[in-house]
Amino acid sequence: MSEPPPACPPVSPAPPDGRRRRVLVAGGLLGGAGLIDVLAGVVTIPVDPYFDVGPSGTYHLDITGWAWVHLAVGAAAALFGLAAAADRHWTSVLAIAAAAGSIGINLLVLPYQPLLSPMVIGLDVAAILLLNRHMRDGAAHPPTAAHPPPAGR
Repeated sequence: MSEPPPACPPVSPAPPDGRRRRVLVAGGLLGGAGLIDVLAGVVTIPVDPYFDVGPSGTYHLDITGWAWVHLAVGAAAALFGLAAAADRHWTSVLAIAAAAGSIGINLLVLPYQPLLSPMVIGLDVAAILLLNRHMRDGAAHPPTAAHPPPAGR
């Protein structure tokens, strides 16, 4: 005796379209860059190993304050990177602002972290480019039932 066919074939989840995939990748990149910044800030806070030896003497450089700023900006970048996956315009704007702040902080600490900072800056730039493209393409799409056009059009 043969078995009857199943009532409903198994349904696989639909893959995200290009726009959705783009914002997910950007959020992942920014979240990863923020996590790296947080770890770098946590590691840098208790340590003061920086000395500058110049022609007029040796100077001890205390960068603990910058480490706390690094930690805060990294936490904001990680948080807004995860929030960007919500695919809302305001989360993309906040994520771009957090990435720009992360780029600024990493440019300031570049002499002290010459390997880590360029890597995080590259991740932040890639996230900004993806989010800008996502926002630009979102403005070009026609309105849907969920997002009707503004009144008067």
